[in-house]
Amino acid sequence: MSPGCVGCGVMSPRCGLSRWQVYGAAIQFFEAYSREKLTERQCLSLGLLSLIDRRPIHTKSIQTKKSICVLSHWPFFDVFQKFLTFVYRYSISGPHVLPIEKHISNFLHNVPFPSPQRPRILVQLSPYDNLLICQPVTSPLLLSGASYFTLLQNLGAENTVTLLLTVLTEHKLLIHSLRPAVLTSVCEALVSMIFPFRWQCPYIPLCPLNLADVLSAPVPFIVGVHSSYFELYDLPHDVLCVDLDTNTITQ
Repeated sequence: MSPGCVGCGVMSPRCGLSRWQVYGAAIQFFEAYSREKLTERQCLSLGLLSLIDRRPIHTKSIQTKKSICVLSHWPFFDVFQKFLTFVYRYSISGPHVLPIEKHISNFLHNVPFPSPQRPRILVQLSPYDNLLICQPVTSPLLLSGASYFTLLQNLGAENTVTLLLTVLTEHKLLIHSLRPAVLTSVCEALVSMIFPFRWQCPYIPLCPLNLADVLSAPVPFIVGVHSSYFELYDLPHDVLCVDLDTNTITQ
């Protein structure tokens, strides 16, 4: 399960959410891939053909990585994880009375959002699977995908205080990790920690590598990237770099 967050915009005064901020939750899995879709050159590269007589080697199987995701303005990661897991298991089992599209359509269009009148919404996916969607707890803190436990677990108290000072003084901050879910939780926690202040500068918790030029911007920012960034680019000299996998801060 890989929760994430992309984008940022104007905050809603009612709930503190950005109208342009979108949270994403995804699960990845492997699926069998047909050999007929591969060229001879690809089969040779993958070791599926003998180099001598070009005979097929049947002791190896081919798998391709796939993923399914949910995008939402609300960080209901636990609910999305259960729903996506249900969708995946439903797709590889069967036959079923209802098509999988019916379940997806019902979840997207017919499930109401929790309200003060109905603070808890129970969604019955099957006789054995259900979801419970609860109204966000009323709090002065902005609703987000922040996880302070993840922040402290990966950085410790001393480095967390260092980053808090960095954010309050509006420095250029790059946070990287091999784990996208951790990136989102830590970036969201840093931004929410400065409450009642709000981060008004560019904020991209999960920045695609092909948009990494944003790190050369002449303004303060908080950007999260996959650690493979350093295999493709050199870090600008004026950017503070945080490695969540080794708990180090460098510049």
